[in-house]
Amino acid sequence: MSETIEQIALIGCGQVGTSILLAMAQQGKTVPVTVYDTNPETEALLRRKFVEEGVESSFITFLSSIQEAVDEADLTVLATPISKFKDVATEVGRHAKEGSIITDTGSAKQVAIENIKAGLRECAAIYVPAHNGNGSQGAGPLSGSAGNILGHNSPMFLIHEEGENFDLPEGAAEKRLYDFWNDLGVRTQFITAEKHDQFFGQCSHFQHVIVFALMNLAEKNPEVLHYFRHAGTALRNMSRVALQAFEKGKRSSLVEMWEPILVQNMGPVTKAYTRFLHHFSDFFHDVDQDHEGLCEKLKKARAFRDRFDDPERREIIAGEIADLKEVPDFYARQAGDLTRAYNHVALSAMGTNLLLPVAIAYAQTMSAMEIGADFIPYFANPSFRDGTHPVTYDPDYILELLLSSKREFLNVAADFSDGLKSLIQCIKDEKLACIDDRIVSAQMVRNDMPPPRKNGNVRFEFERKPFAA
Repeated sequence: MSETIEQIALIGCGQVGTSILLAMAQQGKTVPVTVYDTNPETEALLRRKFVEEGVESSFITFLSSIQEAVDEADLTVLATPISKFKDVATEVGRHAKEGSIITDTGSAKQVAIENIKAGLRECAAIYVPAHNGNGSQGAGPLSGSAGNILGHNSPMFLIHEEGENFDLPEGAAEKRLYDFWNDLGVRTQFITAEKHDQFFGQCSHFQHVIVFALMNLAEKNPEVLHYFRHAGTALRNMSRVALQAFEKGKRSSLVEMWEPILVQNMGPVTKAYTRFLHHFSDFFHDVDQDHEGLCEKLKKARAFRDRFDDPERREIIAGEIADLKEVPDFYARQAGDLTRAYNHVALSAMGTNLLLPVAIAYAQTMSAMEIGADFIPYFANPSFRDGTHPVTYDPDYILELLLSSKREFLNVAADFSDGLKSLIQCIKDEKLACIDDRIVSAQMVRNDMPPPRKNGNVRFEFERKPFAA
């Protein structure tokens, strides 16, 4: 058994597989890699991506069968959709070298492990479950990025039943894989499968469910759609995970990715919903009846969110107010009454575009604190950091705005809660057509909204000004 990894096989070369290869190329760790992918267009797309990135791809060889790809590999990475893991693992297991390592990138770990172990029942290779903790918008090789593997907030989770607290004996498969990722410059973390699924269920998978439900608010409501089309930073960034172009004649790639994940990790997702609903309902209640208590809760959420290891720059709340004032008809007159028009458009837009994202961010932040007050701040993924950033806004100012538009906020929050409950029920019942429809509807709405705004896109920091100024 080789102690070093001198040849790698990659089964499946979409976004994740391409990201791994780009990370290897960028770091100069170009051991030979053999690739098998069922899509005949994949190789051309990957070579194009490498040319665009200005890195060499000669260490990569595409082969026409799994057997050819894995015969001599010291490490085989399964990067297909989880739904294909059992069949792929069965074929890999027939041909993998004795003592070689098989790992995967499945995001619903308990299901992935069950499927892969079933396929590897007669295999002499050693399986070490894993999952890269970051991704980017889009699907396929052209959406790959070395940053998905090498970024400071892009950990590689290795699954072990003892979690973080165990020794890595030299020569053990876990040690060899751990060393491989660390040598590549990847931030590597051991975790149990249960804790992994709980973390991703709350901070990634359920975060997407929230966004799909949020976007569906506008799908049949022209007024909400009008406001969403002029979204400010909080709503733009929170909802960016639903932003993805359609390919003519093809099923939505967003559906292809998220429908199976939501069903496969249904247990952790529905538990995340229960936690979220508790905190969201508290927020809803306090807006109506306990203003002092709500302000204290916002301060608590803000203090926790401020602990996040978050290098990305975003705007403060005054920038949100500036965006709201750009909503058409914000200052329009109706029957000569400026005040009436101002109240209808301005306060309704504030409810949908700013205050609802704040309430969602609060409930998600508090839910995350329940499951990992020490873990979450260091490993929260980009979609969760975007989705919870609105709780960093000034709590006193948020309360002031909530009180000025309480009725508008409570109405839209109730509609969102109903839509979220309905989508969760579709997931529980495994109504795939319903899930697909909600995702596509969300995608269509988000594609009609402005792009995200972070880092270089962030404008100057606005001074706080009263909303009614």
